[in-house]
Amino acid sequence: MPKAERLGCLYLTFLKRSRGLSFEEIRTLMPLAYVGEFESARRKFERDKEDLKKLGIPLRYYAPGTALPGGDLARGHIYVPEEGLEQLGQIQLAAGEREALASLLIQALQNNPDTESRDVLTSIYIKLFYDNLPGELPLTASSSSSKEVESQETDPMSLQAERLALVQEAIRRCLVLESEYEPARGGIQKRTLESRGLIFYRGRWCLVARARQTKDIRFYYLERFRSLEIGTSSFSPDRGFDLKSVTLHPMGINIHESRNVEIEIANDYLSMFTNFLSGFPAERLAHKGSSFEIQTTNERALFRWILQRPAALHKLDPSASARMSEFLREIQELY
Repeated sequence: MPKAERLGCLYLTFLKRSRGLSFEEIRTLMPLAYVGEFESARRKFERDKEDLKKLGIPLRYYAPGTALPGGDLARGHIYVPEEGLEQLGQIQLAAGEREALASLLIQALQNNPDTESRDVLTSIYIKLFYDNLPGELPLTASSSSSKEVESQETDPMSLQAERLALVQEAIRRCLVLESEYEPARGGIQKRTLESRGLIFYRGRWCLVARARQTKDIRFYYLERFRSLEIGTSSFSPDRGFDLKSVTLHPMGINIHESRNVEIEIANDYLSMFTNFLSGFPAERLAHKGSSFEIQTTNERALFRWILQRPAALHKLDPSASARMSEFLREIQELY
């Protein structure tokens, strides 16, 4: 995972976790960021921690066995945002107030050449608006339809804010986005996109859109766009499309028909499993204590999680257990 992506994910992850995270939990949330031997990966995170401090989120480290702020002993390498972060209460804004505030912040970002001031404004914008639901995102007052976003020309945090503003403007006006996109496998794809909405998943913004070239609806991570501008063509909104039904969670990918899986997790792994489930639709999940009932269309994503942490599994329902045994046999035959 590129450094800019890592820092963006860390920034947004720690915003909502004032009690901190263990390094093991960080690796679970960001599996591609800190791979390899444990201490080597943690040293890499320590370097990122210094950059995170420059972005306005200093972290305090607690070694295993030391006392945490709440009085408990640290079970692992724990990182907690320092008390310098002032936690504001829940602020209720009317739609017009939210729109006006977001517009002022975006205008200030666009007009302020001072790097330090731009960093502060970008931090404020993301902290206020990153977790708004699609359809309630703050609209910006001025986004030029001919404005092209180039990743080389600006810092990652400002670039993220500019792309959000651009996409929101295109959605509001029902105009296509002309783009050059770099998928994970490499190469550049030129796409004319009809936006359906925005999703925020595990620290990353994702555009859900229909590509005119391929006529399919798919996901596009904002940081992977190499260029992005609003086009002149318009499109009709898809009234039958339900953005709430879209999920980026691996268990939500449509691999097979929907199946119910009943699972019980060992207590020591409950927080880790809860982190794994973050982003999965709440209506497809029920749990009581350490027992979970999950409706999934890709149960092998769950099996892979268990395979990496076999001690986490306390009980699995008979049908799912049989299918997991088949999954393990296939892996043995493959390797």
